[in-house]
Amino acid sequence: MGTAAAKNSSLLAVGLFLLLAFVGVVAGLVMFGWGGNSYQTRLNLILVSCASVSLASPVLTAMLKRPYDIFHPLNFIALSLFFGVFGRIIYVLSVDSPVVTELLDDRPLESLVPGAILSAVGSVLFCAGYLVPQEMFLKLRWLTRTFESFNQKRFLAFLPLWFAISAVGVYFFLKATGFEFSGFSSISEKRRVLINGVDSSLGYVRLIGQELPKMVLLFLVGVWMMRKRTSLVVTLSLAAFTVLAIALPFVASSRGIVVLTMIMACVLINRIRPINVVAVVGVGVLALCVISGMLALRRVNSRGMQFGEALTEMGLEPIFGNHSFADVVKLSHIYEAVPDEIDYKYGSSFVSILYTPIPRSLWEDKPQVSMGREITEKVYNKGLLLKDKGGGTPPGLFAESIINFSVFGFPFAVLVAGALLRLLANSLDRVADYSVPGAVLYASVIPPYCLSMMSGDYTRSLTQSLTALVIVVGVTLVSRVKIGN
Repeated sequence: MGTAAAKNSSLLAVGLFLLLAFVGVVAGLVMFGWGGNSYQTRLNLILVSCASVSLASPVLTAMLKRPYDIFHPLNFIALSLFFGVFGRIIYVLSVDSPVVTELLDDRPLESLVPGAILSAVGSVLFCAGYLVPQEMFLKLRWLTRTFESFNQKRFLAFLPLWFAISAVGVYFFLKATGFEFSGFSSISEKRRVLINGVDSSLGYVRLIGQELPKMVLLFLVGVWMMRKRTSLVVTLSLAAFTVLAIALPFVASSRGIVVLTMIMACVLINRIRPINVVAVVGVGVLALCVISGMLALRRVNSRGMQFGEALTEMGLEPIFGNHSFADVVKLSHIYEAVPDEIDYKYGSSFVSILYTPIPRSLWEDKPQVSMGREITEKVYNKGLLLKDKGGGTPPGLFAESIINFSVFGFPFAVLVAGALLRLLANSLDRVADYSVPGAVLYASVIPPYCLSMMSGDYTRSLTQSLTALVIVVGVTLVSRVKIGN
């Protein structure tokens, strides 16, 4: 097994090296092939060079670890930077369409330069911060002791209970959002509830209808991988909880959660048994199909298109023509808006984690947890309509650091964030070595923490991590309860 794992790791490392070489070739073509005049060529050179640095920094830093791990925490950072910075800059430079004009908010291409430079500097500093703790970790003995008491047989006995609770959560979510089946296209679309004109996430309903079945599914994957012989109960339970785990995200058109669940499962499997390249590629293809299908359904609802027409006309727009991931366009616009349109927060945006658990139904005037609405209204001056009130445009780590600490405090904030990620990964890595719950906790925290931190709000990434911790510990403790004799 050791030889196969080493060979597999080498293949992955070579594959990423070839990817970087491809990135370099594309960058060269952009720099020397585009631009009808020297000014345009220099602008392309600056943008693509910064994008290449931002992508190469986490990828190369992750390659320092032996054996190479495709699911290294920094590779999730690189994933966000690939789509949000490198890919988005290539897309903006190569596509002339109304989508790009809207993405840039009718601003000139030069407006991307600050964001590109900040992305490159931020990526390098984040990786430098990641290297600081080295092998330092927190001794989470209480977690290790709790997880060691996990009982697989009793866990399987409680599966009907978890299934019933999760199904009730899905039912109440559909009821609260007014779900009505009116054809195939009505299955997957954005659903939200407004309280005093403010979007309510229905957090506790989502907790039992979305997060709980997802975590139980990961437990089942871990149990399935640990067993030498797979029983019919485990196989059927895997199928049932797979459907239940993606049910709510699918009907709510939360494509990111569906894909993230696949990523978590891969990380978990890789923790127990090294996963091969074919499986990773297969999951990637499946994720692409899921994203395409859900986006096509959303267009059917929002634009009145036929499903086939929506699917064929999307192109690269859903991936690169928006502000998702560690978006360089959004970073540039926020940099220009601070402090004229958006005041410095001086760290106050992180305080929202204290009142995040309070439901908006109990506190109707609860302040917004995310800065997304404020950014959309003040940076893009769009003043959301009542029917469009949602999460807005979340800042991402780099922009949030500037909003809180200014561009001068930005380097320090990013360094600290990198160091904290390394400390968190090291600590959970030790816990994951001892039990199925430990491996589940690692898989359910590291990928979403990295991706959410880079594209959303830091407070939200912490909230997601704490939610995963509570559910994993809760499921483990329940598995210790004796049933009858």
